[in-house]
Amino acid sequence: MFKRTLLSMIAFLIASPVGAAPTPGPAVQESAESLYRYAGLERQVPMLGAQIEQQLRSETPAGAAAMLEPMAAAAHRAFGAPRMKHEILADLRKSWNPALANEALKWLRSPIGRQVIQMEEAASKPESQAALESFAATFATNPPEAQRVEAMRRLDRATRATDLALSIMSTLARAIAHGAAAAQPGPASPGEIDAAIDGQQAAMRKAIEGYNLVSFLHTYRDLSSEQLAEYLRFFDSPAGKWYSQTVGSAFARSMESASERFAAELVALLPSTPPGR
Repeated sequence: MFKRTLLSMIAFLIASPVGAAPTPGPAVQESAESLYRYAGLERQVPMLGAQIEQQLRSETPAGAAAMLEPMAAAAHRAFGAPRMKHEILADLRKSWNPALANEALKWLRSPIGRQVIQMEEAASKPESQAALESFAATFATNPPEAQRVEAMRRLDRATRATDLALSIMSTLARAIAHGAAAAQPGPASPGEIDAAIDGQQAAMRKAIEGYNLVSFLHTYRDLSSEQLAEYLRFFDSPAGKWYSQTVGSAFARSMESASERFAAELVALLPSTPPGR
């Protein structure tokens, strides 16, 4: 469910605390690892550093090439997969609810759960982008059924896919914009960058919602109406809501921490400002 990477990202917020329980044991650790894997984060998180580097290379002016390699290295350090995975799993353990976690895992391991995960894994592969574009091109002559479209919009709301995608995209946009600004002779202030990104929230949300709709229609195109209804029932259930919120918020908080690390490294890369300027 969380497989849609930075183009549409996907997922979730925090579960109720379970009190001052003892440190979770190996069984909880293993189950948390399973949720991490089923959510698609095992594939998604290792790609973040390279994606930010790619954006930096496309947005950094040629005259600031000397700053590019240090910034790219900083991005890979800040968004390193081992550290982010450790943060996400630690967050999951803090919010662990054994009963809801077991119910979520039971559904994810069911025939319909495995089928959905396989569909999401296939859709997350790089070569699937061309298939998605071809699929979208058919809408002009063969539009999807209104009932199917509404079901996908319900799925977007149930999983909070657009909300999380907007949060993650905004976080990454700030990190990339601050990086590009740091490489320029007269970088914009952090406040100016943040204000510009805040002003784009409505447009970003609309674009993400549109992308998610097409992506969902393509990813789950082989699910029958009954199977899709079962998928929606899972996310409307206490276990599905816990899974969506807990994994999603753990991912979002790790992204925020990584962005803060990246920003701190960028500050260190900036040349010293002479007194009086």
